[in-house]
Amino acid sequence: MKKYILLSIIFLLSYSSIKSQDYRYIPDANFRAYLVGLGCPFDMSGDSLDITSTVVTSLTIMNCYGRNISNLSGIEYFTSLTTLACYTNRMTSLPSLPSSLQVLDCYNNSLTSLPALPITLTELSIEYNSITSLPSLPSSLQVLDCYNNSLTSLPALPSSLNYLSCDINFLTILPTLPSSLTRLFCAFNSLTNLPALPITLTVLDCYNNSLTSLPALPNTLTELSCGHNSLTSLPNLPTSLTRLFCNDNTSLNCLPYLTNQLTEIYFSNTSITCLPNFIPSAIYSPPIGTYPFCNTYIHTCPSYTAIQGNIFMDTDLDCIIDSTEPKINYINLNLKQGITTTQNTTSGFNGLYSFDPLSNGIYTVNIDTTNIPFTV
Repeated sequence: MKKYILLSIIFLLSYSSIKSQDYRYIPDANFRAYLVGLGCPFDMSGDSLDITSTVVTSLTIMNCYGRNISNLSGIEYFTSLTTLACYTNRMTSLPSLPSSLQVLDCYNNSLTSLPALPITLTELSIEYNSITSLPSLPSSLQVLDCYNNSLTSLPALPSSLNYLSCDINFLTILPTLPSSLTRLFCAFNSLTNLPALPITLTVLDCYNNSLTSLPALPNTLTELSCGHNSLTSLPNLPTSLTRLFCNDNTSLNCLPYLTNQLTEIYFSNTSITCLPNFIPSAIYSPPIGTYPFCNTYIHTCPSYTAIQGNIFMDTDLDCIIDSTEPKINYINLNLKQGITTTQNTTSGFNGLYSFDPLSNGIYTVNIDTTNIPFTV
């Protein structure tokens, strides 16, 4: 009698265990193979997955990139998933996504659309697809990278967004930019104007559009790439700016005042014929040796220099710079009013130097002779 009771208990336990499992069909063979390698071999039954298994319910990160997967159906059962990296596969669509998802990286597929996005999502990377429109963006989103798609518009951007890359699409207008945005990349579109820029922005890349003007630039901006547009002028440059790329604007005649933090200034293939002022430590393209300072009596551009000139080796002692006399770079100069030094600068390419605008008065330019290997 005890033997029969024991067998009955074992049967009931086994039956209970079987009943607690829930197998769901996983249609893509490559996704199934990935799941087996992930640690689900005992949770698979043929082409079906036990969605009650601990692996399925507790997994937080899935890296199924580069697996030749064309159908990700079954991903919705991974209810604790926070990161899904499924890039470089063959998918044309995505199934419903786990509501816990925070990071979705599905670039380099053949997607034409996206499902509804989880409200927990903070990062969305969908570059190198064929997506024509985006669903509503969750309010938690911080990073949106939709580079190289077929988008003609963007939905409203959440206030939490701090990074936006929408280069190489078919955009003609951008929505209102959130006040938290720090980096904006919108090159290679058909934009004719930009919305107001947030005061937090540090990088603006709007290269190769149809822009004729730019909005006011925020004081936080460090890099501006606005080349290959139809700009006729530039707004005032913030003192924080270190890199300026405005090349290939053929109707651009004048540069604004160049701020002292600039390290790179690119203005090739424009109509610029003179420089507003000179930053000795900056790299210029084209080289600035043949560009004079702007003179309001000669040029149509404003001049921002009060005193300017060249440092050169006066080999014939006639105090006149001759074409054969060597120009001297990297010489420190002091501008004095009486005994007070008001400005300092350093000679740059071709010995060129300049000082910023000054109030009326009598000034003297002195060469700082400390450690120079010749007599002044």
